Amino acid sequence: MNIIPMDFKIRRIAIHWAIGYYGADIRENPAGSNRGFFIEYFQEQGGGQKGYSWCMYFIRHLFEDAHSVYGLDCPLLKSGQCYAVWKDAIQNPDLRIITTDEILNGIRIPHGSIIIRYNSESDKRGHVGLVWNHIRAAGTERKNDTIRTIEGNKSDRIDTRDASLEYWLNKGLRGAITGKDSVNYI
Repeated sequence: MNIIPMDFKIRRIAIHWAIGYYGADIRENPAGSNRGFFIEYFQEQGGGQKGYSWCMYFIRHLFEDAHSVYGLDCPLLKSGQCYAVWKDAIQNPDLRIITTDEILNGIRIPHGSIIIRYNSESDKRGHVGLVWNHIRAAGTERKNDTIRTIEGNKSDRIDTRDASLEYWLNKGLRGAITGKDSVNYI
């Protein structure tokens, strides 16, 4: 079996585990603290410290464990900073980047891809979500598409979000990280 980093099988495992964590109602303890048993585990595994924002640590945890199923190293930068992971992924030949222009021009974000947003080059605060589904809106205006995600650190828990592509663009969406097996599909 030829498995490559971030391929569909690995992304599918990551989605299933994310759904499991969501179903287990993982929350910060106390609320608003960026702490709690599982949250601190995600932070530690990702090289962070207790109390740090943890959305990227959660996503990286999913892919670290999913890659380990096939004996592969996770190609994502070991960091909790969305900006740093994005910048590293752009340079990583094992990953495929889907730009916002490609998405607006009709490329769908594949199941299990990672979408990343950050405010600006000077304000690198951001957020990340695991794409559960990219739902096409009627017509040709892609800004009305719905992106269904599972996210860590959404309020104080692992939760889902159904938001328009326009919502993500307004929040600073940079694009999506996926596997090289993800061809452009419309």
